[in-house]
Amino acid sequence: MRKFLKFGALSGGGWLLDSGLLLVLSQGIGVSLSAANFISSSIAALSVYTISRFVVFHAAENRPMLRTLAYFCYTCGIIVVASFLIAPVAWSLQRSADYLLLSPTAAQISFLAKVGITPPQLVANFFMSRYLAE
Repeated sequence: MRKFLKFGALSGGGWLLDSGLLLVLSQGIGVSLSAANFISSSIAALSVYTISRFVVFHAAENRPMLRTLAYFCYTCGIIVVASFLIAPVAWSLQRSADYLLLSPTAAQISFLAKVGITPPQLVANFFMSRYLAE
């Protein structure tokens, strides 16, 4: 449980990086929400994995680059799934807001959609990180 809490705290920082990049890419530069999510999530996930190998887990000495490559491949799969899911989640949030006569901005909807897809990713990332790091 201690490792999960440490990983969760580190992932919180990664999530802030991810969310900030997502908003800059999607709202500031105009990258589609799905593509922006893939880019921002990839950068954040690899950063968290690399740091957590040493801070959270007992980093295995053998083949660190291969382990990182394996995590990147895993991350790509998870992020592709999340990137396909974020647009329908955002659409659902917008429809719900319309029904409730609320007027959130596109950035607010994007952020809330990101919040919605994060918890399952966190759990999956912890187990994969632990497996590959140790």
